[in-house]
Amino acid sequence: MHTDDIFRVTVNGIKVGKAYKDTSIERFSQKSEDKRTIDFWMEHRIYNDNNGYEVGYFRITSVIPNSDVPQYYYGRFHIRLRKENGFWKITQDWDISSINGIKITEEDFKKGTLSNLD
Repeated sequence: MHTDDIFRVTVNGIKVGKAYKDTSIERFSQKSEDKRTIDFWMEHRIYNDNNGYEVGYFRITSVIPNSDVPQYYYGRFHIRLRKENGFWKITQDWDISSINGIKITEEDFKKGTLSNLD
């Protein structure tokens, strides 16, 4: 999913290449009983033959075992993609949970759903 030289930026800092991939493998290989899903909506998508750029919002839904109450985490992302050997891979990934000090909310995420386009 990511290029070998992935450039990942979060509020916690920058990770590049193997350092980011190793952290991701460790994080996602840990056994968890939580049920998680992620939903996206794209605000902008621009592509040419071998490069792409996408901006959008995401919602992570997590349900902890023995609880029927979902927890939500919202954010905005920017990614740059490059086609390598016929496959699109992420070369740069940046996301945030607030813009100018204002937390991204369910209302922000819902701006991209069809139900809000009437």
